[in-house]
Amino acid sequence: LLLPHATALAAEGSLVQYQNLKQQHRFIINLGHIYNHFEEAQQALELYQKSLEIAKKGDTNHPDFQEIMTSSYSSIGSTLQKLGSYQEALEYHQRALEVLRGLFKNDHPD
Repeated sequence: LLLPHATALAAEGSLVQYQNLKQQHRFIINLGHIYNHFEEAQQALELYQKSLEIAKKGDTNHPDFQEIMTSSYSSIGSTLQKLGSYQEALEYHQRALEVLRGLFKNDHPD
């Protein structure tokens, strides 16, 4: 199965091979999505939180990092909702919305 292998890669620090924070983020968040798919929400949540830490290492004023921060916040919020932590989930979804509003500004057509 993929999960033990992917988890071992992450645990062994194989992410060092990824020089780009965006690639690291993509790897971690996708691994979280896999855990979520297999109904292992707590493990997914930990990975989503790690993806947020990675996103915050970048230039948080850059649109690319704002986009990946939004992805992390939203994934954390959805997983917390799945775990029944509704108030905390709402807070993360609101953070995602704040980042998106900053990204698109008020005069953006979307």
